[in-house]
Amino acid sequence: MSGEVTHREALAALSDAELLDLKELSDWPGLRHLASHLLALAAIGSAILWTTSPLWLMPLLVVQGILLVFVFTPLHESIHGTAFRTPWLNEAVAHVFGFLMLLPPRWFRYFHLAHHRHTQDLENDPELASPKPTTLLCYAWRLTGYDYWKSLAKLIVLASLG
Repeated sequence: MSGEVTHREALAALSDAELLDLKELSDWPGLRHLASHLLALAAIGSAILWTTSPLWLMPLLVVQGILLVFVFTPLHESIHGTAFRTPWLNEAVAHVFGFLMLLPPRWFRYFHLAHHRHTQDLENDPELASPKPTTLLCYAWRLTGYDYWKSLAKLIVLASLG
């Protein structure tokens, strides 16, 4: 698409003061987001446990699935050290959410660093190592999460073996 602004162009358009404002870290916004996410997970999870209607169960499961997918966000931001101002809080959240996702935070930190160093480099960007779905059926299979969880379980076992 022509006319798109690149990341570098967007950053260049900001003043130094605007950049500093965007980079300012604080614990409270992150804690509020984290609390609301955990509260939403607990509320929808409780509704799933207590519902007796299949008509309610399916939409609740879809919402819970979406909330679970977004468990990645606190892990990602904590790995970057941008979720909270306090370093130990970033580390704690990275470990808790990494555990929930079977994604060891230290491993993910190095994987993600390699991604940032080699973004869109077909030979070196680790996020491009696995092929993207090319058909609707392949995409639907990807959405099940089976390959994701299988590869992470394998990673945990292999990492534990050295």
